Amino acid sequence: MPATVARLADRPPAVAVALRAVPAADQSVFDALGLRRYFAIAAVAMLLGMIGLLVTPIVLAEEIDKRTLEALLLAARGNEILTAKALVGIIYGSVATAGTVLLTRLSLPRPELFVLGALGLAVALVGFGLWLAYLFRSPDKLNTWMGLLLFPILTPAFLAGANLPPVADGILQALPTTQGMRLLVDGALDHDVFGNHLLAVAVLAAWALAGFALLSRILQRRGS
Repeated sequence: MPATVARLADRPPAVAVALRAVPAADQSVFDALGLRRYFAIAAVAMLLGMIGLLVTPIVLAEEIDKRTLEALLLAARGNEILTAKALVGIIYGSVATAGTVLLTRLSLPRPELFVLGALGLAVALVGFGLWLAYLFRSPDKLNTWMGLLLFPILTPAFLAGANLPPVADGILQALPTTQGMRLLVDGALDHDVFGNHLLAVAVLAAWALAGFALLSRILQRRGS
């Protein structure tokens, strides 16, 4: 319309309109999931953290404190005891995860990624938590200190996808809770927000192996 009027008045248009394609900004986790689905996934991460770092380790810490672990080491090898304790935590975490997904009616377009993230996070945190149980050697001490340690350990899960400086982002990517949360989020979507799933699996596996290897070596020494 301005161009038509200007042409009739034999004048150049006062306003020129031009269309230009603008690349879309990166989609945030909140935009992709929505608040309800995001907090449902966050609840799964928190449950796995509580089970792996507090509930399961307390069982081992109590056995160490009451010296029943010594009797167990006479009847079974350290690796067998470690496997049994870990399975309790992993099964407990799996049941809690399934219950949370059902109660919140969380849709999972890619369930294989979600299961991989939940299982990997459970194994990594249980392995690390059992090692902490031996470090504190008492359920009372474990309760006291884990109240302080849970916050810095679980917080990275909620910072996944945040716009952080490269150094801080690199540190967070080396933590199991960050990588576990990334797999959980991507599994709840039909497209990748984070991607790089091989790195996530590698980080989770490294933490799990480190925790179990340390505790296995300690139990073998005690049983010898």
